[in-house]
Amino acid sequence: MNKGLRLFQGDAVGFLNSDDTSHDPAALGDIAAAMQDSDIVYGDLNMVTDHCTKRLVRSWRGGIFKRYSFQLGWVPPHPTFYMRREVAQKVGDYDLSYVTTADYDYMLRALALNKFRVRYVPRVIADFQMGGISTRDWRVTIRGNLECLRSGRVHLNAPIIDAAFFLRFIRRIFQIRRSGV
Repeated sequence: MNKGLRLFQGDAVGFLNSDDTSHDPAALGDIAAAMQDSDIVYGDLNMVTDHCTKRLVRSWRGGIFKRYSFQLGWVPPHPTFYMRREVAQKVGDYDLSYVTTADYDYMLRALALNKFRVRYVPRVIADFQMGGISTRDWRVTIRGNLECLRSGRVHLNAPIIDAAFFLRFIRRIFQIRRSGV
């Protein structure tokens, strides 16, 4: 991603990893339209078992960003996060000391530490395929939450353990698709 930030030449950038897809052909058009009067745009994400069946595992709804959202366990879905060149230049590189949450740290720095114009697009932008490094098992989830906690301490002066540490777990539970729903 850092290499991509250094090489991109357009007005805006977002990252769709190799096991993710745009949700539908109109997704990028909706992002582009929202970027007309925004510096950062993000939307919703479906977490699926695979891209053939699109069997839904979790529905991650971004919701509207507020100044203290990160302290309440909120984070936008990274595969739906798009930003203008000026944002990328001001925020800088992804911090690779965060093994599975460099994206979280980056978005925290972009959103919570700046006053960019932010817009939430209330629609599914991308489909994320489960099973990669960040969703492999519960140990990765715990490690990721500990990394998020470290980012909060570094950038938001959060205590050693904060409410966001527990609220991230609770938010994930409510995203899980229930059978028959």
